[in-house]
Amino acid sequence: MELQIFSNSEFGEIRTIAKDNEPMFCLADVCKALEITHVTDVKNRLKQDGVGTTEVIDSLGRKQKATFINESNLYKTIFQSRKESAERFTEWVTGEVLPSIRKNG
Repeated sequence: MELQIFSNSEFGEIRTIAKDNEPMFCLADVCKALEITHVTDVKNRLKQDGVGTTEVIDSLGRKQKATFINESNLYKTIFQSRKESAERFTEWVTGEVLPSIRKNG
């Protein structure tokens, strides 16, 4: 699974992977972009078969476990945000991130 990072000046970086040809999004990154502080609470409300853990390398070069969520759970997470820019985040993900993943794998 190859890690792809998408950057946005407003929302920061979102790490993504493809699992079984399905895009998966790092839950911590999505929550940070949407200013959701209780990542574990969000994770517990999601459909569990769309949640997985993958090993990633952090900025200091250490191996870490990160939670990744599928596209359906991504939308559920976005809907939980009260941030006014959540709609712009959705537009960025659906207009740039997902098409790029689908085009380039």
